[in-house]
Amino acid sequence: VTIDLLTPREAICGISVFDHRPYSATATAATDCIVVRIPSEQVLVLLRSNPDFGQRLLSICCNRIRHMAESCAMLYEPAPRRIAKALLHLKEIFGTVLPITHSEIAGITGIRVETTIRMMAGLKKRGWLEMTRGRIHLVQPEQLRALLKNPEEKKATRHDGRHKGN
Repeated sequence: VTIDLLTPREAICGISVFDHRPYSATATAATDCIVVRIPSEQVLVLLRSNPDFGQRLLSICCNRIRHMAESCAMLYEPAPRRIAKALLHLKEIFGTVLPITHSEIAGITGIRVETTIRMMAGLKKRGWLEMTRGRIHLVQPEQLRALLKNPEEKKATRHDGRHKGN
């Protein structure tokens, strides 16, 4: 299960500083990167001497916890809504071209890879997105937003993204 995706300017962890326990998740880099480890003691010195730094770190931790709670709640939603929510969340991070695979979408949404592939093909057929290897281009993100707002749309959408009755 994919808990979160981070952009190059984000920190992987912050909570270990507070409870002195190992971080409970692993990280996998999707692209080449440089990882810098900052010892807890140095972070604690910064926290004591710079309240703005502490506020920012606390905000990052709160946002991560909120995102994880939303991700857990999303698991109870129908698959089409989960995919729409995930794609729109990724759009906030990456823009309309998402450097992500079907398998990664499946990991984020908790949907089987085969189902994800079928549903994404249905969204492509509708003209809402285009796909190339390792990339998803959101052509009509407003349609994904409409899917989230319209309860009739979510009831009428099959797992392959087509309307029931088609």
